[in-house]
Amino acid sequence: MQNIKIFRWIEQEDVNYILSKCNIEIFWAWREIMSQWEESNWKWYIIKSWEVEIFVDNKERKTLWEWDVFWEIALLNDGERTATVIAKTEVETYILTQDSLIEIINNYSNAINKQIMQRIEENLDLED
Repeated sequence: MQNIKIFRWIEQEDVNYILSKCNIEIFWAWREIMSQWEESNWKWYIIKSWEVEIFVDNKERKTLWEWDVFWEIALLNDGERTATVIAKTEVETYILTQDSLIEIINNYSNAINKQIMQRIEENLDLED
């Protein structure tokens, strides 16, 4: 069972549905996944394997591991990115696009919708 923190209250069947709506992308070690100040790419990343480093103003801030998520705020906010993300090792990610999120919200359970929107709202509050 995947241990995706944002979905910890959602049934595994529902998590599997969300993951089925994602694309998979692999980033090689030390590849920049996104850069601070670039425009939103309208993608939300779920780390399937390995780890990434988060940098703000060229200073290492955080390491994210398997089943952590990043850039979910990009699904709603078209502003510039606030950090740089670099693959520390070869990283496999699930990528949820804005179109896929809208499809999930329109066609699936309220439990999923509530968890996704709560997470996005929490991150919006942190940016203020």
